[in-house]
Amino acid sequence: MKKYFPVLFVVSFLLFATSAFAYTIADNYEGSDGHGYGDVIGSVDQYGIDGINVSFSEKYMTVDIYTGFTESNDSYNTKYGDLFISTNGWSPYGSEPGYTSDDSTNGEDWELVFDTSEGKLYSGFDYLLSTEADPYIQGGFIVRDGQEVLRKDGTGTALSDNSFVDMTSLGDYITYNISLSSLSGATDIGLKWGMTCANDTIEGAVTAPVPEPATMVLLGSGLIGLTLYRRKIKK
Repeated sequence: MKKYFPVLFVVSFLLFATSAFAYTIADNYEGSDGHGYGDVIGSVDQYGIDGINVSFSEKYMTVDIYTGFTESNDSYNTKYGDLFISTNGWSPYGSEPGYTSDDSTNGEDWELVFDTSEGKLYSGFDYLLSTEADPYIQGGFIVRDGQEVLRKDGTGTALSDNSFVDMTSLGDYITYNISLSSLSGATDIGLKWGMTCANDTIEGAVTAPVPEPATMVLLGSGLIGLTLYRRKIKK
Protein backbone atom coordinates (compact mmCIF):
# COMPACT_ATOMS: atom_id res chain seq x y z
CA MET A 1 0.00 0.00 0.00
CA LYS A 2 2.89 2.37 0.78
CA LYS A 3 4.13 1.92 -2.77
CA TYR A 4 1.04 3.62 -4.22
CA PHE A 5 0.52 6.35 -1.63
CA PRO A 6 2.35 9.14 -3.60
CA VAL A 7 0.28 8.34 -6.69
CA LEU A 8 -2.99 8.40 -4.74
CA PHE A 9 -2.01 11.68 -3.07
CA VAL A 10 -1.26 13.38 -6.39
CA VAL A 11 -4.42 12.06 -8.06
CA SER A 12 -6.53 13.20 -5.10
CA PHE A 13 -4.98 16.66 -5.29
CA LEU A 14 -5.67 16.92 -9.02
CA LEU A 15 -9.30 15.94 -8.52
CA PHE A 16 -9.67 18.52 -5.76
CA ALA A 17 -8.05 21.25 -7.84
CA THR A 18 -10.40 20.64 -10.78
CA SER A 19 -13.62 20.06 -8.82
CA ALA A 20 -16.79 21.95 -9.76
CA PHE A 21 -17.60 25.32 -8.19
CA ALA A 22 -21.25 25.56 -7.11
CA TYR A 23 -23.30 28.75 -6.93
CA THR A 24 -26.93 29.26 -5.98
CA ILE A 25 -29.37 31.82 -7.35
CA ALA A 26 -32.32 32.09 -4.98
CA ASP A 27 -35.82 32.68 -6.29
CA ASN A 28 -36.03 36.33 -5.21
CA TYR A 29 -36.70 37.86 -8.61
CA GLU A 30 -40.33 38.75 -9.39
CA GLY A 31 -40.10 41.07 -12.37
CA SER A 32 -42.80 43.53 -13.35
CA ASP A 33 -45.54 43.07 -10.78
CA GLY A 34 -48.56 44.77 -12.34
CA HIS A 35 -50.60 41.62 -11.70
CA GLY A 36 -50.23 42.10 -7.94
CA TYR A 37 -49.76 38.41 -7.15
CA GLY A 38 -46.13 38.51 -6.02
CA ASP A 39 -43.59 35.82 -6.76
CA VAL A 40 -45.72 32.89 -7.97
CA ILE A 41 -49.05 33.13 -9.78
CA GLY A 42 -51.11 30.01 -9.17
CA SER A 43 -49.97 26.89 -7.35
CA VAL A 44 -46.41 26.96 -6.01
CA ASP A 45 -46.19 23.19 -6.54
CA GLN A 46 -47.24 23.54 -10.17
CA TYR A 47 -45.43 26.73 -11.22
CA GLY A 48 -42.85 27.52 -8.55
CA ILE A 49 -39.11 27.72 -9.19
CA ASP A 50 -36.98 26.96 -6.14
CA GLY A 51 -33.63 28.22 -7.43
CA ILE A 52 -30.67 27.65 -9.72
CA ASN A 53 -27.45 25.82 -9.01
CA VAL A 54 -24.48 26.56 -11.26
CA SER A 55 -21.19 24.65 -11.46
CA PHE A 56 -18.18 24.85 -13.75
CA SER A 57 -16.08 22.01 -15.11
CA GLU A 58 -13.28 21.95 -17.65
CA LYS A 59 -15.66 22.22 -20.63
CA TYR A 60 -19.09 23.24 -19.37
CA MET A 61 -21.10 25.60 -17.25
CA THR A 62 -23.82 23.36 -15.79
CA VAL A 63 -27.08 25.09 -14.84
CA ASP A 64 -29.62 23.15 -12.77
CA ILE A 65 -33.10 24.75 -12.70
CA TYR A 66 -34.97 23.41 -9.67
CA THR A 67 -38.70 23.40 -10.37
CA GLY A 68 -41.63 21.06 -9.95
CA PHE A 69 -43.15 22.30 -13.21
CA THR A 70 -43.56 19.76 -16.00
CA GLU A 71 -45.29 20.15 -19.34
CA SER A 72 -46.93 16.74 -19.03
CA ASN A 73 -48.75 17.72 -15.82
CA ASP A 74 -49.95 21.13 -17.02
CA SER A 75 -53.55 21.33 -18.31
CA TYR A 76 -53.07 24.78 -19.87
CA ASN A 77 -50.54 23.77 -22.55
CA THR A 78 -47.80 25.74 -20.82
CA LYS A 79 -44.30 24.82 -22.06
CA TYR A 80 -40.74 24.89 -20.73
CA GLY A 81 -39.12 28.25 -21.33
CA ASP A 82 -35.64 28.80 -22.77
CA LEU A 83 -32.52 29.61 -20.77
CA PHE A 84 -31.33 33.18 -21.39
CA ILE A 85 -27.65 33.98 -20.79
CA SER A 86 -25.80 37.28 -20.44
CA THR A 87 -22.03 37.21 -20.92
CA ASN A 88 -21.38 40.74 -19.64
CA GLY A 89 -22.94 40.62 -16.20
CA TRP A 90 -26.51 40.98 -14.99
CA SER A 91 -28.21 44.38 -15.00
CA PRO A 92 -31.87 44.21 -13.94
CA TYR A 93 -33.96 47.34 -13.73
CA GLY A 94 -35.10 48.58 -10.33
CA SER A 95 -34.05 47.44 -6.89
CA GLU A 96 -33.63 44.11 -5.16
CA PRO A 97 -34.86 41.73 -4.06
CA GLY A 98 -37.91 41.60 -6.35
CA TYR A 99 -36.98 44.07 -9.14
CA THR A 100 -40.73 44.52 -9.56
CA SER A 101 -40.32 47.15 -12.28
CA ASP A 102 -38.06 44.97 -14.45
CA ASP A 103 -39.35 43.70 -17.80
CA SER A 104 -38.18 43.18 -21.36
CA THR A 105 -38.17 46.91 -22.14
CA ASN A 106 -35.77 47.99 -19.43
CA GLY A 107 -33.89 44.99 -18.04
CA GLU A 108 -30.97 42.87 -19.12
CA ASP A 109 -30.12 42.33 -22.79
CA TRP A 110 -29.31 38.65 -23.33
CA GLU A 111 -26.44 37.60 -25.59
CA LEU A 112 -27.22 33.88 -25.73
CA VAL A 113 -30.26 31.64 -25.36
CA PHE A 114 -30.51 27.88 -25.05
CA ASP A 115 -33.61 26.78 -26.96
CA THR A 116 -35.01 24.02 -24.73
CA SER A 117 -37.26 22.43 -27.34
CA GLU A 118 -34.52 22.34 -29.99
CA GLY A 119 -31.64 21.55 -27.66
CA LYS A 120 -29.44 24.22 -29.26
CA LEU A 121 -27.63 27.38 -28.17
CA TYR A 122 -28.28 30.57 -30.19
CA SER A 123 -26.82 34.04 -30.52
CA GLY A 124 -28.25 37.13 -32.27
CA PHE A 125 -31.89 36.20 -31.65
CA ASP A 126 -35.25 37.84 -31.01
CA TYR A 127 -37.45 36.64 -28.17
CA LEU A 128 -41.09 36.07 -27.32
CA LEU A 129 -42.77 37.45 -24.21
CA SER A 130 -45.11 35.51 -21.96
CA THR A 131 -48.11 37.24 -23.58
CA GLU A 132 -47.00 35.98 -27.01
CA ALA A 133 -45.80 32.52 -26.04
CA ASP A 134 -48.72 31.20 -23.98
CA PRO A 135 -52.14 30.82 -25.71
CA TYR A 136 -54.12 30.92 -22.46
CA ILE A 137 -53.04 34.46 -21.65
CA GLN A 138 -55.40 35.83 -24.28
CA GLY A 139 -58.21 33.94 -22.54
CA GLY A 140 -58.19 36.28 -19.57
CA PHE A 141 -55.89 34.31 -17.28
CA ILE A 142 -53.66 36.29 -14.92
CA VAL A 143 -49.98 35.78 -15.69
CA ARG A 144 -46.71 37.63 -15.25
CA ASP A 145 -46.53 39.97 -18.22
CA GLY A 146 -43.57 41.39 -20.11
CA GLN A 147 -41.04 38.63 -19.36
CA GLU A 148 -38.82 37.00 -21.97
CA VAL A 149 -39.59 33.29 -22.12
CA LEU A 150 -38.74 31.89 -25.58
CA ARG A 151 -36.46 32.45 -28.54
CA LYS A 152 -38.56 33.59 -31.50
CA ASP A 153 -38.60 30.88 -34.16
CA GLY A 154 -36.53 31.68 -37.22
CA THR A 155 -34.24 34.15 -35.47
CA GLY A 156 -30.65 33.85 -34.31
CA THR A 157 -27.63 31.78 -35.26
CA ALA A 158 -27.35 28.25 -33.92
CA LEU A 159 -23.94 27.53 -32.41
CA SER A 160 -22.22 24.18 -33.00
CA ASP A 161 -20.55 23.95 -29.61
CA ASN A 162 -21.82 20.68 -28.08
CA SER A 163 -24.05 22.43 -25.50
CA PHE A 164 -26.90 20.14 -24.44
CA VAL A 165 -29.83 19.82 -22.06
CA ASP A 166 -30.53 16.87 -19.75
CA MET A 167 -34.23 16.41 -18.94
CA THR A 168 -34.09 13.06 -17.20
CA SER A 169 -34.91 14.52 -13.78
CA LEU A 170 -38.08 16.44 -14.68
CA GLY A 171 -40.24 17.28 -11.69
CA ASP A 172 -37.08 18.01 -9.69
CA TYR A 173 -34.76 19.95 -12.00
CA ILE A 174 -33.68 20.58 -15.59
CA THR A 175 -29.97 20.55 -16.40
CA TYR A 176 -28.42 22.75 -19.09
CA ASN A 177 -24.78 22.17 -20.07
CA ILE A 178 -23.39 25.25 -21.81
CA SER A 179 -20.04 24.96 -23.54
CA LEU A 180 -17.48 27.34 -22.02
CA SER A 181 -16.20 28.08 -25.50
CA SER A 182 -19.49 29.88 -26.23
CA LEU A 183 -19.06 32.12 -23.18
CA SER A 184 -15.84 33.56 -24.69
CA GLY A 185 -14.07 33.74 -21.35
CA ALA A 186 -16.90 35.63 -19.62
CA THR A 187 -16.66 35.63 -15.83
CA ASP A 188 -19.73 37.75 -14.91
CA ILE A 189 -22.73 35.80 -16.18
CA GLY A 190 -26.46 36.50 -15.95
CA LEU A 191 -29.16 33.81 -16.21
CA LYS A 192 -32.93 33.81 -16.67
CA TRP A 193 -35.53 31.03 -16.89
CA GLY A 194 -39.28 30.56 -16.60
CA MET A 195 -42.12 28.55 -18.10
CA THR A 196 -43.96 30.16 -21.05
CA CYS A 197 -46.64 31.74 -18.85
CA ALA A 198 -43.92 33.18 -16.58
CA ASN A 199 -46.11 32.41 -13.56
CA ASP A 200 -42.76 32.21 -11.87
CA THR A 201 -39.49 33.41 -13.35
CA ILE A 202 -35.98 33.59 -11.99
CA GLU A 203 -32.99 35.79 -12.79
CA GLY A 204 -29.62 36.25 -11.19
CA ALA A 205 -25.85 36.36 -11.59
CA VAL A 206 -22.95 33.98 -11.12
CA THR A 207 -19.19 34.43 -11.36
CA ALA A 208 -17.15 31.88 -13.29
CA PRO A 209 -14.01 30.77 -11.45
CA VAL A 210 -10.66 31.99 -12.75
CA PRO A 211 -7.71 29.69 -11.97
CA GLU A 212 -5.26 31.52 -9.71
CA PRO A 213 -1.55 31.46 -10.63
CA ALA A 214 -0.67 29.69 -7.40
CA THR A 215 -3.21 26.97 -8.14
CA MET A 216 -1.77 26.46 -11.61
CA VAL A 217 1.74 26.18 -10.17
CA LEU A 218 0.59 23.54 -7.69
CA LEU A 219 -1.25 21.70 -10.45
CA GLY A 220 1.87 21.72 -12.61
CA SER A 221 4.00 20.57 -9.68
CA GLY A 222 1.63 17.68 -9.10
CA LEU A 223 1.88 16.56 -12.71
CA ILE A 224 5.68 16.78 -12.62
CA GLY A 225 5.78 14.82 -9.37
CA LEU A 226 3.55 12.11 -10.81
CA THR A 227 5.77 11.82 -13.89
CA LEU A 228 8.99 11.56 -11.86
CA TYR A 229 7.46 8.96 -9.55
CA ARG A 230 6.35 6.78 -12.49
CA ARG A 231 9.89 6.96 -13.93
CA LYS A 232 11.26 5.90 -10.56
CA ILE A 233 8.92 2.90 -10.44
CA LYS A 234 9.97 1.83 -13.95
CA LYS A 235 13.68 1.94 -12.98
